[in-house]
Amino acid sequence: GELENGGRPVVVFGHSRGGVTALLTARWMLDENDPALPDALVTAASPSATHRMTDEQAAAMRDAGFLERKSGRTGQTLRIGRGWLDEQLDEPAWHDALVAAGRVAVADVPWLILHGSGDDTVPVTDGEALREASGGRAEMRVVDGASHTFDCPNPAPRDVATVNTRRLIEATLA
Repeated sequence: GELENGGRPVVVFGHSRGGVTALLTARWMLDENDPALPDALVTAASPSATHRMTDEQAAAMRDAGFLERKSGRTGQTLRIGRGWLDEQLDEPAWHDALVAAGRVAVADVPWLILHGSGDDTVPVTDGEALREASGGRAEMRVVDGASHTFDCPNPAPRDVATVNTRRLIEATLA
């Protein structure tokens, strides 16, 4: 179909694992010669790999059909289904975030990598690895002191944003 966007630019945005999904989506659009190629890509606090499971964790997920993890930010128990891992194991080269970074960069899709210097979930070195894989074509901004969520509480308030959340939003809009 078509995106009714009134002629505005289409920007693919993703945070954390969603950033990897946004990157892989942009790569898929390029590989498929999708005419709706994004005008830009923004990844925020994104890892440089689709997963970092140990062999034991992957085996446990395959056996049980899922893996449960407790969110360090919300305390919620989150269930990750086996299909998520199976896709990556079936086509590891396609799910390589660093390969996708190089592919998106070669296509001259403007890409902004945002990361907080205080991120204790995904280190800044992951953002640096993505930028390096882009051949230096991606722009990287490190938000001084920002956490993994750019200091946004969960759930996020509708009308109040922290300084670092505003920095994330302003950089994305720019």
